[in-house]
Amino acid sequence: MFRAAVRQELDTALGDVARCSDEEGVALERRVVAALDAWLGRYVGSMPAPDIGNLLRNPAMQLADMVDPAIAAFDARLAAAMSEKDRRRLGVTAQEIAGALHTVAQGAKYLSNARAESREKFMAG
Repeated sequence: MFRAAVRQELDTALGDVARCSDEEGVALERRVVAALDAWLGRYVGSMPAPDIGNLLRNPAMQLADMVDPAIAAFDARLAAAMSEKDRRRLGVTAQEIAGALHTVAQGAKYLSNARAESREKFMAG
């Protein structure tokens, strides 16, 4: 049952990420922040927030078969949101950009006490 709940939460988060990152007529920065918030911000400020990352990555929980592909799907979705023009301008691959943004946003969420605060940190980054 626990695995089913984790699977549902991962699928819900990835669906929210897809909706945010694919939103037509929205600037890249806003789509990226919304996608980061959908993936990382959903539990900021809640009681289990500080422990969720450790729980999902704990080898004893045996969730890597679900979590690792979900993380890869998130990074791929974030990378796909960036146009070729954005990537050329920055001189890096979309995957490098997505990976860096994901890593930085993970740190920002642990420095926040509320979801709105984490979104502000994502915007400032």
